[in-house]
Amino acid sequence: MDKFNQDRDASLVPQILECARTYPEGFTLDLRTRRHHCMDRGYVVAVENPDTDNIPATLALARKHNLHLLGGWWDGKEERYEFDACAWFEDCSEAVSFAKANSQKAIYDCGEKVVIDLRVEV
Repeated sequence: MDKFNQDRDASLVPQILECARTYPEGFTLDLRTRRHHCMDRGYVVAVENPDTDNIPATLALARKHNLHLLGGWWDGKEERYEFDACAWFEDCSEAVSFAKANSQKAIYDCGEKVVIDLRVEV
């Protein structure tokens, strides 16, 4: 990663931590506008991230995949806050296809404010 992106990403870390404190249940941050992104429709899908507690690594992953969203959420099973580079889709079937292609177990339905577990057969 070039020096410009390293500096830009480093300046985002305090803001990301503040989002995690302000929205402990979870949040989505638009990396282009640096604003908490409230979505009332569509679906959010994370990309596979082996380093979910490392914010700089997650930002680098977002840049690598040309993604503009970073999400954070409390993982009650692991008892830790996790960060993911995310993609947004208006269409559920596109979100599911992207999730499966990226080995994801779930997508988030922004309209219903629920996680859709893809491991469950409907």
